Amino acid sequence: MRGYKITFLIILSFCMNLNSTTTAAFLKFPNDARVISAGCIYDTQTDNFGAVLINPAINLLYKQNQIRYTRSVLFDDISYNNFLYFKSMSNGTIGFIMNYNDNGIMEGRDISGNKIGDFGSKNKLVGLNYSQSIGNNTFGINLKYISLNIADEKVDTFAFDLGYKSYIGNKIGFGISVENMGRKVKFIDEKENLPSYIHFGLTYNISGFLLSINTNKMIYTNEKNVMLSMEYPLFDSLYLRGGYNTLDFDNKSSFNMGLGIKLRNFNLDYSVISRNYTKLQSMTLGVRF
Repeated sequence: MRGYKITFLIILSFCMNLNSTTTAAFLKFPNDARVISAGCIYDTQTDNFGAVLINPAINLLYKQNQIRYTRSVLFDDISYNNFLYFKSMSNGTIGFIMNYNDNGIMEGRDISGNKIGDFGSKNKLVGLNYSQSIGNNTFGINLKYISLNIADEKVDTFAFDLGYKSYIGNKIGFGISVENMGRKVKFIDEKENLPSYIHFGLTYNISGFLLSINTNKMIYTNEKNVMLSMEYPLFDSLYLRGGYNTLDFDNKSSFNMGLGIKLRNFNLDYSVISRNYTKLQSMTLGVRF
């Protein structure tokens, strides 16, 4: 078991800053291709419900059921999968959220460095969303069940998110939210906080050309991030996106790029973060029906 503990700490040092007092690093990952390349976009012409795990205040422009699936791959064997289903109601929405993270097969070693067998690490999140709009103001909440699993160690917990967004005319949109609020979890021998954030975002619309700034701060540490991003419509159905993160999910600065295609009731989004040592690619498919 001590070999598992040592390897677990190595995994955490890759996924997050060990100076912080948080666990469940997979919750830091933005599970949507559009969000990865352009951040949270607060715009009157944008559904943006792919960002529900950052800001749960959702208002659907198209009064239809909507499904969104995202798959992201980091290295060859680490994957993130996100499924969203949203249903529009009178002045509001209800939604279902499911995340699944597979970190592949890892090699366990004891204190002396001897191999003690391979093991896996898998995490999941299941949640419900409710949003309500009052005029230009939208309020939202996520209730989430979180399960963390590494080797034969498992912990379950619950958390919630709260969000608000609003608009000033047709040009300016903004939002604020808190994410992953919940009690400490005990994983192996340590009690740690979930990666809880305060988010704020602002979007300016210049005839369809969207400029956004998103900031977040980790509540229990000094980690802060600023993301500057843009979305430019080349045609009615093709969008180019790009952004710069001062501190992304992997605690590195990064340039993010992506594009989106909209055809009738379908949309396809792609994003990429490229570095010397790795490349993260994400693809999202959305359907309205």
